[in-house]
Amino acid sequence: MSDQAARDLASDVPRQPRLLAPGQFSIGWLLLLTLWIALCLAAFRMSPVIGAFIGLWSVPAAIRALYSVQHWKRRRGIVSWGDVYDIFGSSLILAAAAELGGLIAVGFASAIVMGLSALLGFPLPLAVVVAMAVSLFAGATAAGIVLWLGRPSRFDKPA
Repeated sequence: MSDQAARDLASDVPRQPRLLAPGQFSIGWLLLLTLWIALCLAAFRMSPVIGAFIGLWSVPAAIRALYSVQHWKRRRGIVSWGDVYDIFGSSLILAAAAELGGLIAVGFASAIVMGLSALLGFPLPLAVVVAMAVSLFAGATAAGIVLWLGRPSRFDKPA
């Protein structure tokens, strides 16, 4: 086949649309997600603690990255793969900050509750249950605040 015939044949092939409808994802996203799941499972097989940590760290980052890419597409049009990697990297950093903030809040809340329950003379099992409930609420609240402060729409400049 000559070069001209190959070009004519290629020009008849319809082009894939560059922008996806909201809620759709490309095959590249599917492959990236599959790779990330495989990495998490491999880490989990090596050490369940490391695998669980990576999974708990990366799932909120992946959800935020998908949301951020959709937000960028609405605001700026086409998003390159370099932008996707930058968004996912910043989402991983933000998720790490949220988890660190949650852990710090859990530590402070449980220390305060355990100290107060010792001063008030509560039995130890009741103090532990109350400390767990309060510290989980405090950790989730702190992580939610960090994630809310890092939402993509917060960094948009008004038009």
